[in-house]
Amino acid sequence: RTAVLERLAAEPQAGRILVRLNAPATPAGLADLAALTAAEPPLCAGLILPKAESPGVIAAVTAALTAAGRPLPLAPLIESGAGLRRAAEIAKAPSVIALALGPLDLGAELGVRIEGQALDAVRLALRLAAAEAGVQLWDGPSGELDDMEAVARDAAAGAALGCAGKLCIH
Repeated sequence: RTAVLERLAAEPQAGRILVRLNAPATPAGLADLAALTAAEPPLCAGLILPKAESPGVIAAVTAALTAAGRPLPLAPLIESGAGLRRAAEIAKAPSVIALALGPLDLGAELGVRIEGQALDAVRLALRLAAAEAGVQLWDGPSGELDDMEAVARDAAAGAALGCAGKLCIH
């Protein structure tokens, strides 16, 4: 947390960076949120919220940011079955600008590989939820870290299904 804050403070483009917190319903996520809201000057342009499973959590983060005088746009990461089932509600929550797909964690939770047709089905379901709410969908990271051609094919497949951007692995 300290290293991220120091790096953001030194980054001239910090106002264009979205920061991924720990899951906001955990002690680590709450500490991340407190550290970012206390930083002077503000150090990021928005937050990526992992393990987004309900609009209530998104609303709670929005309320905390607003109370701290730091309203920020949010991009909930859909990476669980619960999040996928409630994606339309999550997309309509306050401050949400995009849904982001977390296919690796989603697949791990479900005990399946989210790739090929399965990945396209999840992308399409999330695109429908995002479109209904008027927000973007950001595709998840590719699992092929050492094959840039595979990453390019994966990005093109996501774009064809309406993904406006793509996350990279951390």
